[in-house]
Amino acid sequence: MGYKLRKGVSFCLTDDHLIFLDLKTGRYSTLSQRVAHAFKSAQIGNYTAEIKATLNRLAVAGLIEHGETEGLLAPTSRTPVSNSVLDAHWCIVTPTSPIVLLAIIKGVFQCKTQNLSAVLGRLKILRCHLGRTANVTEETEQLALQFVSARAFLPLRDRCLAESTALVACLAHRQIHASIVFGVSGRPFAAHCWVEINGTVLNDSLEHVNSFQPILYA
Repeated sequence: MGYKLRKGVSFCLTDDHLIFLDLKTGRYSTLSQRVAHAFKSAQIGNYTAEIKATLNRLAVAGLIEHGETEGLLAPTSRTPVSNSVLDAHWCIVTPTSPIVLLAIIKGVFQCKTQNLSAVLGRLKILRCHLGRTANVTEETEQLALQFVSARAFLPLRDRCLAESTALVACLAHRQIHASIVFGVSGRPFAAHCWVEINGTVLNDSLEHVNSFQPILYA
């Protein structure tokens, strides 16, 4: 019997650190060197008694659970990005519309009153009937730039999450499918999120997002 990630948990390897994201708690965590060694051993099917004991403690902590087969402890891999709306229009200031401001206020409220799993679940429902969006249109670019311009109205704490969830919701109402990417860095630890459509970053620069290792595409 092997192990698998518990539902709602994802992880990645960055700067030699194994970092986990638990959507239910909305928290990031990292493993000690000894526990990380046991986890990496399990990834290749090496289960000694000591490693199993360590993995059982991870199961109690709620990060993993027993699975029927081995090899289910795969990290999130990076999907290449090649363009950024913000980079292409860095010198343009786009006025923010009342609709965008209302969407941001709603996004801030939801991020403060709901856990991350509930917030992302709502966005999944909004997009469930949408196919993958192939190209970024001028309409999408203008909407993304309005959200960027509205950052002055957002609290610094969790600004990227409120902005990104609101942007994805607005796009979904326009029948446009976009994804939120959560990324982390290990030295020092930092977390961030942004919005992408088919390899194009909508609300951040390529340089900035490439400094983070994706841990979840949602």
